Amino acid sequence: DLHQADLTFCKRDADGFEESNSDKMTSINLLPKVGYFVVDNFAIGLDLNIALSSTKDGEDDDKYSQTLLSVGPFVRYYIPTTKVLPYFEINGSFGAINNKYDYSDNTNWEDEEYKSSVMSIGGGIGLAAPLGERVMFDVLAGYNSLTVKDKEDNDDNDRTVIGTLELKIGFTILLGAN
Repeated sequence: DLHQADLTFCKRDADGFEESNSDKMTSINLLPKVGYFVVDNFAIGLDLNIALSSTKDGEDDDKYSQTLLSVGPFVRYYIPTTKVLPYFEINGSFGAINNKYDYSDNTNWEDEEYKSSVMSIGGGIGLAAPLGERVMFDVLAGYNSLTVKDKEDNDDNDRTVIGTLELKIGFTILLGAN
């Protein structure tokens, strides 16, 4: 089940402003989902999230990279109908983010690396349209709460919580009997 695509454009403009060399960013997100029907219309499974991004500053060649890896369970219940199947889904995941800063001029800044733990919980309602006996096209609207907490030098237990309304679109391959 591949669900997410990001497309971002940014331009800065003002009278007298001269645009500098653009930053260059590359990111790859893989979000496979594997599930199994345990009883009629009720599936359980695992979500995996692998995200890699790299940014190079257009002015001074500083580099920033981020790697995220998380895994967690999901449960999904399909409401039996004839052609399109409405469903409810609840999911969660646990993992880690690794951020690296590589400064081109280390006279002012030292290269840095930060590690954080991540936890998310979410859910929503969706529609699944069968494309055959084992493949479905899914659309899900829902909410997700993501908590990020530094692993090192975090005596105050500082964390960031991000709530997101989301729209997920993808394909699902079903295993097991339904």
